[in-house]
Amino acid sequence: MKRKKTSETGTLLKKKVKKPQTVKEDAVSRLEKYAELDKNHPLNRPFTGTPSFRGPVFKRKYTNLICIFLFIVFNGLFGIYGIVAWKDGASGRLTRGNDFRAEICGIGKLKEKKFLYYASPSIDLNVRFCVESCPSTAGQQICLYDVDPNVLTPFCYTQGSTEANGRFCLPEEPIDKKIVDDELSKPQNYIKRMAGDLGAVDFFSYIG
Repeated sequence: MKRKKTSETGTLLKKKVKKPQTVKEDAVSRLEKYAELDKNHPLNRPFTGTPSFRGPVFKRKYTNLICIFLFIVFNGLFGIYGIVAWKDGASGRLTRGNDFRAEICGIGKLKEKKFLYYASPSIDLNVRFCVESCPSTAGQQICLYDVDPNVLTPFCYTQGSTEANGRFCLPEEPIDKKIVDDELSKPQNYIKRMAGDLGAVDFFSYIG
């Protein structure tokens, strides 16, 4: 009995286990079924609005006519102001120095005198005038406009050695150089340039 049972077990092990076969048509039908389910899923359906919705351009109209009118008027005025400022204004004040009379160096009567020179920074920064070139030597007499340097007057000063920095003459002497640097970097200095002739008024020195 034992031998017979063993032989039957061996025979069963030798037999191949048959796997269930899938028909090609069944696989295709399953894919179609999944595709149909995916198509009909609520998140995949095309968006459709309500029948009464006719789009954002339906019966549109201006709602702020007064604001539009004011916007056009103000922009027109800004444009006119810009043209007048460009034509008749002195934009050079923003990039050039101005002398003790608030006249711009390198423009108008001072066209040939493009550099701003500080005569004695450690004594009075307001004593400044335009020169043709920055002095590179010290000891000579340098005077205001149309003054003879050979005649001693209150309008002549002992010349100091400087170097050109843009359109400004910076002293080479350390103390005077620091004073001029600090003066040129002050915000009120730009206000004086933009203020035109009013830049000569001491009122602007209190700003800041």
